[in-house]
Amino acid sequence: MTFAASTSIVLVLAAGTLVSEDVTCVAAGELIRRGSVGPLLGMFGCFVGIYVGDLGLWALGRLVGPRILKWSWIGRRVEPHRIDRFTSWFERYAPVAVLAARFMPGMRLPVYLGAGLLHGNARRFAFWTFIAAAVWTPLIVLLTAVAGNRLLTHFEHYVGGGWIALGAVAVVGALSIRACASIATPIGRAKLIAKVSRIWRWEFWPMWLFYLPLLPWIAWLWLRHRSFLTITAANPGIPWAALSARASSKSCPH
Repeated sequence: MTFAASTSIVLVLAAGTLVSEDVTCVAAGELIRRGSVGPLLGMFGCFVGIYVGDLGLWALGRLVGPRILKWSWIGRRVEPHRIDRFTSWFERYAPVAVLAARFMPGMRLPVYLGAGLLHGNARRFAFWTFIAAAVWTPLIVLLTAVAGNRLLTHFEHYVGGGWIALGAVAVVGALSIRACASIATPIGRAKLIAKVSRIWRWEFWPMWLFYLPLLPWIAWLWLRHRSFLTITAANPGIPWAALSARASSKSCPH
């Protein structure tokens, strides 16, 4: 493979991680399993994107942090001594915080942004995020490359081969990674149980699901009364509701 082709693959994988790390790592692992990409090249491309993204979060926190802390709304709710306490805690336990945030879903964004916002040591953060990305990336990519064959076989049976199957494997693999990481902590298990319980607890279903069956009936009323304001006649408090009600009554046969 030429240098230009290798560089293109690294850039594509790195850019993909900025959109979704898990999906890109799973897709890279599947490409390695197929022989389309070399193991070192696939892991390096994902690693570059993940590491640059982590440093970008720190830089973003460092850039906008001072401005955010000056907001009166933040100042009334976050006392200065708490900020100093968290800063000293993070400086002391930076390795544990960075590594834990990498492997715990939902923690990376606030921890990495907070590290930059509170002016954490840049060299220590860069070092430990390098270690975290170096451990995380091969773990996900190689795991997919080794175990992805069974998962792909099922998808190829239903959706066929090619890029469609690859995309399905990447999405399902990423969701599986997040689910496994969630059940590893008590809070993650509680959140997962709460999300699953919404399936049979209808009071937590989205409102559009209940209103969706009414759309055909509303469309029929529009056609019958020749007015888009017909639905407002259900509530006289809505502007133009009374006018719509009169128009509807005139159009109805007596």
